[in-house]
Amino acid sequence: MFNIVTNNDSKSNSLFRRSALFAAVLATSAGNVWAQEQNGFLDEVIVTASKRAETLRDSAIAVSVIPGDVLDKAHAIDLFDMQSLVPSFRARPSSRAGASIMTVRGFTSASAVGSESSIGMYIDGVYLPRSQSQVMDLPRLERVEVLAGPQSTLFGKNAAAGAISLVTKAPTQEFDAKVEASLGNYDHRQVKAYVSGGVSDTVALSLSGSNYTRDGYTKSLSGLQDL
Repeated sequence: MFNIVTNNDSKSNSLFRRSALFAAVLATSAGNVWAQEQNGFLDEVIVTASKRAETLRDSAIAVSVIPGDVLDKAHAIDLFDMQSLVPSFRARPSSRAGASIMTVRGFTSASAVGSESSIGMYIDGVYLPRSQSQVMDLPRLERVEVLAGPQSTLFGKNAAAGAISLVTKAPTQEFDAKVEASLGNYDHRQVKAYVSGGVSDTVALSLSGSNYTRDGYTKSLSGLQDL
């Protein structure tokens, strides 16, 4: 029996060997890259969603964390700017002045006058009882924790749909100060400032504040006031 190999078969075999060799090189390179990435370490994210400090990896609660530096880079100045950073969170202004309507994982807070929201909002553990008080300039934050789903066992009756926990930055012994100003349309003006420093070897204080103003979209014909 004779084996006859044509030129086309030789070319096909050669092309197959080259393809197999190229695939092997790619697989080896990908393995090296994966090994290099595995050798790196990610910074641990500490959360207090369960009323105690623990890493985000060890937390049994469905929580999304937004670090303070991410908020600064996104120029998030209020609650409505946060919704672009958390997939399950939405916020929009209510028809009532100074009020907000929040949605966490499809559950929307109540917007009736005098009603309590089903999505609780807390600053350093202190509850904000009305939607009017929840629309504000964000303070100097360490992080924001958005907890999806019922959280009444930890945060009380007004967190049946979820909770938003704002954690402010702790004072530092080293002197630190910052002033920010921004301008925008409709005479938007905002000034934010904070100062932090040590009073003694064991006591440190921080003070922050902001001022936000913006004119209305129309003017009243009677008093020429912004509406």
